[in-house]
Amino acid sequence: MTTPTPPAASADDTPRNRRRRGRKPLVAVATVVVATAAWFGVRYALADEPVHAAVGDCVHITGGQADPEVSLVPCAESTADYTVVRVVKNTVETGACNNLSDTALVQRRGSDTSVLCLNEHARK
Repeated sequence: MTTPTPPAASADDTPRNRRRRGRKPLVAVATVVVATAAWFGVRYALADEPVHAAVGDCVHITGGQADPEVSLVPCAESTADYTVVRVVKNTVETGACNNLSDTALVQRRGSDTSVLCLNEHARK
């Protein structure tokens, strides 16, 4: 009785090559994670958020009341909805705008908080 001969191992099937093949998906996943983190980091660092708005700046607001999207816009643009009349930093108390503005908007960016006191933008 003869014993069947096992197939010859190919050059690609060595233990070293098997380890290398196992690393490729890991490297691909790590690359995607790093690229995604970098993309969000750059967006956060370069964001033109109203937290940094100053008195006299104009803002455009879209979205719902619970989660408004706010962006700074030139006051000459037709998209300017409100003009900032006061900025109160390090607070979320909208009462700082009482008797001063039409509306108040709390802004948060990381640990920075501020309240924007806004008046409807006068169209010219």
